[in-house]
Amino acid sequence: MKQEKRRFFRVDVSLPLYVLSLPQSGVGSENLKQSILPEQHMQQFEQAAAALRVLFTDERHIANGAVALFDEFNQRIDFMAWLLTQLIEKKSPKAHPEFLTRLYQDREIVAPQSGRASRVFPLIEALHQRIDQLVESLLSLIDRDLEGETVFYAESDFPLFSGEDYLHNLSVLASQGNWLSQVLTHLISKLNVYELAYHNLKKVSPVIPMPQNWPVQSVDLSRGGMAFDSSSHFKLHQKVCILMEIEGRVLLVYAQVVYVNSPTSDPLQNLSVQDESQRVAFQFEGLSEEDAASITRFVTAQELALAHPSQK
Repeated sequence: MKQEKRRFFRVDVSLPLYVLSLPQSGVGSENLKQSILPEQHMQQFEQAAAALRVLFTDERHIANGAVALFDEFNQRIDFMAWLLTQLIEKKSPKAHPEFLTRLYQDREIVAPQSGRASRVFPLIEALHQRIDQLVESLLSLIDRDLEGETVFYAESDFPLFSGEDYLHNLSVLASQGNWLSQVLTHLISKLNVYELAYHNLKKVSPVIPMPQNWPVQSVDLSRGGMAFDSSSHFKLHQKVCILMEIEGRVLLVYAQVVYVNSPTSDPLQNLSVQDESQRVAFQFEGLSEEDAASITRFVTAQELALAHPSQK
């Protein structure tokens, strides 16, 4: 075991990190999916989508470019809905053959501009920003997907988007047949369905602190793994995910416990004591080349600093 530890761990460093146990396979059910995205909410989404399809056939607004503008909003909401549906179904959007094409198409859509004062433009601008916020949040969630389990950061929830916050008589204008107000109302209705689903998914998913709130841990680190003292109880061969901040970015690394040692001298007590600090060693698994390079650069820099303490 000592030889195995020496093989992996090279230098003592301090860095923010957070350890999560991997979820058990088979977690999730159709009932759970229904609680996140109920059937009546999907009906609301489809009704709004159908209404937009009709509104987008209006020849006057096709000619003046309004249909093209708001169809882009509609496409972005559909992309957001697709991403979230994949996560709800415990699938990896990145593994889907359409992911890169959909992402590229979304990135091609730019924020709307207004050359003159308009009462409705603040609403249009805010709607675009909210869609941006949700898409970026979902893409971030995809990067933290743990074998089908979505991991959220402990950050404040945003309220459902309301057009009335920006145009107080929006619903009145829509009921009177105003085309623009109707389009915005239906776009917001579609958005709200998946905003609510986003909040519901968070309620049933692991929530971890923001990286700036992670404890700074003293660890032995190398490209192959790490070891540190922990008050949490780990078992040999246990699968975990280690999130650590290196070079200004968060790395999500899968690992297996390859060594556990309690400081208790009595080996019989070692079998049951969970409250005392343990020395735990982890072997990284499936480390990407990018993450491996980040760890190597970080470790090398630390080794040089230790070898030449007078140099900066």
